[in-house]
Amino acid sequence: MRIEKHFSVLLLTLALFSICYAKGKPIDPALTFTEANESYRHGKFEKAIELYHKILDSGYKSKEIFYNLGNAYYRLKEYHQSILFYERALKIDPTDEDIIYNLQVARLQNIDKIDELPKFFLQSWWETVRDLFNSSTWGLLTLIVFWLSVLNFSLFLIVRSITAKKVVFLIGSVFILISLLFATLGYSRFDTETNSKHGIIFSLTSYIKSSPEENSTDLFILHRGTKVEILDEIGNWFKIKIPNGNIGWIPKKDIEII
Repeated sequence: MRIEKHFSVLLLTLALFSICYAKGKPIDPALTFTEANESYRHGKFEKAIELYHKILDSGYKSKEIFYNLGNAYYRLKEYHQSILFYERALKIDPTDEDIIYNLQVARLQNIDKIDELPKFFLQSWWETVRDLFNSSTWGLLTLIVFWLSVLNFSLFLIVRSITAKKVVFLIGSVFILISLLFATLGYSRFDTETNSKHGIIFSLTSYIKSSPEENSTDLFILHRGTKVEILDEIGNWFKIKIPNGNIGWIPKKDIEII
């Protein structure tokens, strides 16, 4: 387990947050974050968890808080909770090696060992590129490239050489295409960050049904800590898919959304 990263990197941000929210908020996020970190260092994991949750309840969310919560829950051997918060941290920054490593370690504690179907190479490539940056960075890159295209088309109006006009027009067209690609990647990344399409099984044992009814056929069993994709919902049921492609229905109460 890699546990010491991210303990202090939020202090300045939380300090600014606490100033902005000082009125009407019951806690000081920066002070609470420091107190939670100290509790963790001294082995008071329950206290640390309580304090990290207070920060989340105040409206502030970050990968560092989710990561620290994952570490604290892991120390208490509540692996399903640990996986949930590592996944939430990874949703914010899918390139963080510490989060990825700790998530892999936590998953080793799961009862369910499910082989994942290989992804089509284009889908795998797209997700890899998409996750290089967060949506804000993709948005900034889109604006930069777009304005470069505007600059090129402005030059097109100025230059007189036919050859130069062709070159400038070609470069400007390439910039336009790149900005569209970046915008698409940014939207895809934003959708991943904001929409909850996956969940973690929190029930010790959950029977996956053939339809959203208690008396329907049991298809298979899942255990606490397993990650599932949410495809649909009806009433108090989620339609889910597991990594090997199997699909079924599960009560909403058995799942915690990432």
